Amino acid sequence: MNPAHADPRVLRRYARWGVGHPQMRFYRSALGQRLFVRIWGGFVSVFGLLVLTVSTVFPVFD
Repeated sequence: MNPAHADPRVLRRYARWGVGHPQMRFYRSALGQRLFVRIWGGFVSVFGLLVLTVSTVFPVFD
């Protein structure tokens, strides 16, 4: 069962029974994961652009 495509009724039923599937916390942690990816993705993008700029400008002025 993939929790990303699961019916909410099925997820509630498993929660009510107390059965813990390893991926059942997907909905609770999805917002935090998206935020984490956006923040670190922004840092990596800025770092990549900085490296690209330095590697392009440095040989020109050297």
